[in-house]
Amino acid sequence: MPHTEFVTQRWKRQDSAWFCRTSDPLGDFSNFASGMPIPIHGYVVPSSEHLYQAMRFPHLPEVQFHILDADAPKTSKTIARDHDAVTREDWMEIRIDVMRWVLARKIKANAQRMSDAFGLSADLPIVELSRRDAFWGAAPQPDDDQLLVGQNVLGCLLTEMRKEFRLDPQMRDASTPRFPKALLFSRPI
Repeated sequence: MPHTEFVTQRWKRQDSAWFCRTSDPLGDFSNFASGMPIPIHGYVVPSSEHLYQAMRFPHLPEVQFHILDADAPKTSKTIARDHDAVTREDWMEIRIDVMRWVLARKIKANAQRMSDAFGLSADLPIVELSRRDAFWGAAPQPDDDQLLVGQNVLGCLLTEMRKEFRLDPQMRDASTPRFPKALLFSRPI
């Protein structure tokens, strides 16, 4: 399913299923959540953050390995940022499609934990509370801490995928990337 355009929106905390830290009740939605490995080609990717960051470098398997070998999701992100200058040229155009695929793989590989998180979220919109990133998340407002404003792309993708998961808990469509050069260690995914 192709993504829609994401515009800045507003959510009230009490009317949303929000998460900020991995220790929050809905922390499993975070790409930094631990203990949610994703197997690909016999390799076990430690987290969805590791996988997302590695997809920035299909042309550099040694950078991918360094990212995937990182001891924590935050470290994988730092390593990727250290290589910003050699990120694939189309990254800004495909990063949402990459995230959608990464999330689908995470959900498929960790179905019970994600099912539990989706259950806790009920039918509320899922919102990543982020004070630093109004693209992937939404920030509390200085004059109203209960109002979250941002594009919340991660939360919107998770909200869409909750519907897909409820229709197909096997996430049969999760294996097929819908972006070019989907390579891990020079092998097509």
